[in-house]
Amino acid sequence: MHHMPPSPGVNTNPTNLSNHEDKVTYRAGGIDMDFNRPKRIVLQVVCVCGMQEIRCLEREREALLQFKSAIVDYGGMLSSWTTAADCCHWEGIRCSNLTGHVLMLHLHGEAANIDYDFYDDSYDDSVDGFLDSPSARYISGEIHESLMELHQLKHLNLSQNYFQDSHIPHFFGSFTNLISLDLSYSGFRGKIPCQIGSLSHLKYLNLAGNFLEGSIPYQLGKLFKLQHLDLSNNNLEGNIPSELGKLSKLQKLFLGGFEYDGTLKIDVGNHHGGQWLSNLSSLTYLYLHSISNLESSHHWLRMIGKLPNLKELALIGCNLSDHFILSMGPSKFNFSTSLSAFDLSDLTTASPHP
Repeated sequence: MHHMPPSPGVNTNPTNLSNHEDKVTYRAGGIDMDFNRPKRIVLQVVCVCGMQEIRCLEREREALLQFKSAIVDYGGMLSSWTTAADCCHWEGIRCSNLTGHVLMLHLHGEAANIDYDFYDDSYDDSVDGFLDSPSARYISGEIHESLMELHQLKHLNLSQNYFQDSHIPHFFGSFTNLISLDLSYSGFRGKIPCQIGSLSHLKYLNLAGNFLEGSIPYQLGKLFKLQHLDLSNNNLEGNIPSELGKLSKLQKLFLGGFEYDGTLKIDVGNHHGGQWLSNLSSLTYLYLHSISNLESSHHWLRMIGKLPNLKELALIGCNLSDHFILSMGPSKFNFSTSLSAFDLSDLTTASPHP
């Protein structure tokens, strides 16, 4: 629980007492507490009126207008962003009531209406059809580095827009106060910037549904406050880094997801390659899709089975067979009683039916 700081100008020093015979007055800002021993306590609340309204900071307003100038705005998402208005009142912006700093940039679009079946021949037609729709509401274009001026930014959501062929900007790693980052289903390409690993306050990270490639940066293991990590439905490859085992507060983990890809793997070179999973004691939801070599390691599945708070488990398209699952035996694959949902979609049937 966060404790709110005292309001500006309020003196909470307990030594601020004045004695007048049998009456003691304690003054804290506009509140006088009179103690007539031992008869009664009188509270007098004085309202302070005419306080100046907090407005957005000029340099942050200019930074947002620069960001807008590099954006192609479909459907008028940024139509309220004008020089005549206080930027704290613009759509998608939330500011601090105390300082005027921009705390939230929430520009969630509607590009998720596109059919993201990347391997379907009709994908391009689906995209073109959506983009030409008069009801489409999303942004695209360049993400201008002027956003670096938002030093107090805590929440950034650019999900379900259309930044096709754009990379996730490296300067996002400069948002050191960021708590949540959602860039899901926005058409980003390239690699996941390792700079994201410097966002030490981050609790929520969602990069799902893009065209991201390469390996998962081991630097993500430095996000010690992270509770939600979704990297699913990308083109990621290589071994899942064991550094993710340092995320002891992680509650939801989504990895893999391309049915026709399967290049994201677990490390089977070491017999204890999945040992880091046992550190994720807070995990309640685990989603693994198309992890191509999961059947190569009983140890991994045993570690999953020992997670004490796991409620939902999905092992989809991981080349698992019923024979493999049964061969482990209940003593080796013993889930905690917390598990309520187990999804083994695309399980290969190898055992003979009676």
